[in-house]
Amino acid sequence: MPDLRRVFLLGTGAFLPGPPVATDEIESVLGDLPDAPATVAAFSRRAGPRIAEESGVRLRHFAVDRATGRLTHDFTDLAREACVAAMDDASIAPEAVDLLVLAAPYVDHATPPGSV
Repeated sequence: MPDLRRVFLLGTGAFLPGPPVATDEIESVLGDLPDAPATVAAFSRRAGPRIAEESGVRLRHFAVDRATGRLTHDFTDLAREACVAAMDDASIAPEAVDLLVLAAPYVDHATPPGSV
């Protein structure tokens, strides 16, 4: 049995899809998202502008193809890219990884669960 008291953080990774989008371009990029859950679309219409103003964030990244309005990545895709970046950062191969930690606001698949 492995010694669970010996934990090492060897690398971190992140991934942002698509080019950055300025706050005033969000509506033109997102428009109607036919594949987005209704709750996401409603949130975008109601809270999006207020949060954009209050947060001070000027650029965002969206997993949306500007030409078609279709989603380009799901959370699993984003996590995979971030994991690849973390392994590159740590200079290790996937076979050397014992544990991956995922923090996501939503999961694409019920099994295995990903939760903060």
